Amino acid sequence: MRVVNYSSLRANLKQELDRVISDSDVTIVARNGEGSNVVIMSEEVYRSWHETQHLISSPKNRNLLLEAIKGLNNGEGIERGLIE
Repeated sequence: MRVVNYSSLRANLKQELDRVISDSDVTIVARNGEGSNVVIMSEEVYRSWHETQHLISSPKNRNLLLEAIKGLNNGEGIERGLIE
């Protein structure tokens, strides 16, 4: 995660947007004295974040996912090849 001020973002907008996309990272734009800061992220990162939020929004689904992750971390998973 990178933090830039508004003036720096304006002066280097293309480079900053390219960096956000190529690094799959976010940039926080600090708006000193202007209120809340804002976050810039790629559409891919946003969609991934949004999907994760959706999947864990249901307590039942969240618990199922956490149990599955716990099982994988304990070596209980089965590795399978991809179907071509």
